[in-house]
Amino acid sequence: MDPQDMFNMGGLRKKMPVTFWTFLSRRPRAIGFPVDHRRFWSKDEILGDAFAHNQIVFWVLRCRRS
Repeated sequence: MDPQDMFNMGGLRKKMPVTFWTFLSRRPRAIGFPVDHRRFWSKDEILGDAFAHNQIVFWVLRCRRS
């Protein structure tokens, strides 16, 4: 059995079903599909809201941004 062969990879659903379903349920959000709008915020939205409401928080966040 070659560990680098793609045909030998897989089987997560049978070996670890809870992990499989957890990863599967998060897949749409990972690819950017807006399943749940409440939990997805971009850095720009966070910085924009901080700029509009609290300048000190904005500058602290902006300085920490890499």
